[in-house]
Amino acid sequence: MALKFENEITVIVECEYDELSTILKGNGFEITNELQLIDTYLFNEEYDIYNMSNADILRNYVLVRVPSNNVPQITYKYKEITADGSILRQGKANCDVKDEKEALNLMECLGYNKGFVIDNIIKFYPNIKEVIEK
Repeated sequence: MALKFENEITVIVECEYDELSTILKGNGFEITNELQLIDTYLFNEEYDIYNMSNADILRNYVLVRVPSNNVPQITYKYKEITADGSILRQGKANCDVKDEKEALNLMECLGYNKGFVIDNIIKFYPNIKEVIEK
């Protein structure tokens, strides 16, 4: 298991999904795949996430991730974040596990507490370069 560096863009959207979907389709983007992810965010028991900045939260968590099309994973995400919250560099390492509950129990034994759970539907759009080249 090695740390893989990658580019990921996360944006805050200030409209409903239907409106966003219409805008994306109007600009040549079509969904190429969908995936459900259930992410349980875990934090070291020494952290008080309610008194941490967003940047500190993004630097200090581990996920137990359950994708709909794969086996559960423990996922560590590494982020280098500037003082203004911009992500300079990021990477992740995944470790497949047999069972979500066993992974959560292991992380609890290692001193991690459940912070929150996010149930995501991820919609994949083609690389912007592919859309421009059409």
